[in-house]
Amino acid sequence: MVQVTINVTIYKFRDVWYMQYRKNGTRIRKSLGTKNKSVARKLAIAEEEKIRQRENISLNGKTKLDDFFEKYLVYAQTIKRPNTIRDDKQFWKQFVEWLKNKDINRVDQVTAQIFESYRMHLSKNGLKNSSINVHHRHMSSIMTYAQKNGYIDFNPLKGIKQYKQSQNPPKFLSTEQIDKLIAEAKRESEKSGPKVLFIFSLGIYAGFRNSEIANAKWEWFDFESDLITIKEDAFRKFVPKSHQCRTIPMNNKLKAILETHKNEKGYLLESDYPEEDRVNWIRFDFKRSFTTVKIRAGLEWITPHVLRHTFASQLAIAGVSLFKIQKWLGHSSPKTTMIYAHLQAQDDDINKI
Repeated sequence: MVQVTINVTIYKFRDVWYMQYRKNGTRIRKSLGTKNKSVARKLAIAEEEKIRQRENISLNGKTKLDDFFEKYLVYAQTIKRPNTIRDDKQFWKQFVEWLKNKDINRVDQVTAQIFESYRMHLSKNGLKNSSINVHHRHMSSIMTYAQKNGYIDFNPLKGIKQYKQSQNPPKFLSTEQIDKLIAEAKRESEKSGPKVLFIFSLGIYAGFRNSEIANAKWEWFDFESDLITIKEDAFRKFVPKSHQCRTIPMNNKLKAILETHKNEKGYLLESDYPEEDRVNWIRFDFKRSFTTVKIRAGLEWITPHVLRHTFASQLAIAGVSLFKIQKWLGHSSPKTTMIYAHLQAQDDDINKI
């Protein structure tokens, strides 16, 4: 690997932004084809990555943490889901804030020992092992990018095992609790519109994730074929987890609820605020509506994800195969779906011997 560095800068000439850098003492310039400075900066960062990969140039471990992460985000926006990028930002910010007292400001200064100390810090502050492992996965992904792109010689997190965590069975609603919750959602919808009922119905009867509920479009629902197809937004404002579309049979109860209000296009949960006014990453934040209904139903312990667990758990209890449940939930690995296996303890196949 050539041990030299590259430093791309941008400048404006006749209203158009250009990038420049030096190679072997020669200044190289290139038009970025834009009059927008923000766009020019992103294009220049992307070009710098391409140049460095093509020329096999090392950054020699001198990149500041903030500069590195800015370039990582440009890369992440091309392959990662918006929710994952949001989490990357959150965990990186927390990590860098902790590093400030350690006199560490370069990416090459992050070592295995530093990260182990950080995990201990998170644990002492009450974070569960499962949450610390989420931090670990995001940080490992970021540092893998750093290694592959020459910011560091090796990933310091590689080989560090995640903390052991207890595998408690997921909480879910009984059929009586489902009826109670849906009844309360219907009462609330009579006052404030069908959005509230849609939220609970999509979770319980279709196993939607929170982001899928918030981004659900009428075009996903085929009322003639009784199928639901969760798919990526044309403008990548919503991308399904694992980047894969999935199709789910439409539950009769869900169909009856949706048919009364169905439209040809648009979102099921239309926001009351213009999109440009929203500062939250969620397209439609239903926390307040959800909390109101669960309290009135006397089920304060539930979260939106409990609705998804309820969908899978009730299907497992009814004898539906874990293979089908996996496909309907959109799990990329059957191991994830195995948390519902204990609900299928009774199996008549045992009597075929």
